[in-house]
Amino acid sequence: MPSINLDHNQALAILKSSTRNATARGYSPSSPFQHDIEEIVTGSHLTYRYILVTALLAKATDKGVNPLSLQAGATLKGAYDARSLCHKVIVPHEPELLGNALGGSNEPYLNKPARFPQISLDNAVRAGKDQRTLRNLYNLLRRITDSGQARTALQDALYFAVRRQRADVAAIKETVGELRGGRNAIRDFIEAFNSKSIHGETAVLTVGTLFWAMGLEKGCEWNVKVHPTNEAGSSSNEISDVDVREGDRLVFTAEVKDKPFIMRDVMHAISKVKAAGLPCLHFIKGPRAEQTDGSDEELTQAAANEGVELVVLELDQMADTIVAFAPQGLTLQEFAERLSSFAESARAKADTCAHLKEVMLERS
Repeated sequence: MPSINLDHNQALAILKSSTRNATARGYSPSSPFQHDIEEIVTGSHLTYRYILVTALLAKATDKGVNPLSLQAGATLKGAYDARSLCHKVIVPHEPELLGNALGGSNEPYLNKPARFPQISLDNAVRAGKDQRTLRNLYNLLRRITDSGQARTALQDALYFAVRRQRADVAAIKETVGELRGGRNAIRDFIEAFNSKSIHGETAVLTVGTLFWAMGLEKGCEWNVKVHPTNEAGSSSNEISDVDVREGDRLVFTAEVKDKPFIMRDVMHAISKVKAAGLPCLHFIKGPRAEQTDGSDEELTQAAANEGVELVVLELDQMADTIVAFAPQGLTLQEFAERLSSFAESARAKADTCAHLKEVMLERS
């Protein structure tokens, strides 16, 4: 059965116009499926959010598309390559058009829910919330029968995505304003925030904020960049999970792990540092980090053999030292505000933002 080749230029034009409409003052959702759309878009599963928006954009672009298709090889009339549409049209334009309201993922179709030929109730997913989301998505898309319906539904989906993001940011900023305390409160906050890993994001955000505090102590104007987890190195200006620059000069670059790892994982980070012509890599281990095939000494020696100095630190030790010597006037509110801004710029997952808000509420 032949698949449909979508016109990506036409799709981009529809995405742009739909975004303008969805973000216009006074916009009100009008799709008959708006409640199902809102539930999927405001849910915690980022991949299903992308699948929904991609399917609606595809159907709005070509009425012959079957929105239940994920791959061109699906055994459906109207099959198309959803991954290509998402990665070539939505992903590169999401930052500018939507401020990463869908989640800011560089590779949303690499996750398991998007790797099936088509959306089906038979697709293997975890029981509970994921299964309910799949069922809602399937039932919604099978009712989208023409391009007009798809376009209206697409605008509603974009509206709910932007509204969700604004609400998350506003809630965190409001909560930050209620925080009180100095260095002891900061240390307690760090420990509570890192009680969960959430795909390693809590540790990375903490390390970035600690480097910021270290710059304050030294009186330096450091530009600290916290990269989205699993995406560091995607451009020539990104080296590791956290890069610290003073002007054009790279002061520190740090790789952060908060799960069991093997030497090869760290050597990959070392190879990026070596390729960039840098002499040193800081390797920060979060509470759950544990090397399963060697020791710190073997790691540092392997790095030295590659001409790179590897500085291994425990996150707890790093936090104890930097917070202890932070400027006397540094407050928990300032520290949490900076961490929140890194969470926003690094496109932290919804679960991470919810955990951050919970930790702050406990201290407000």
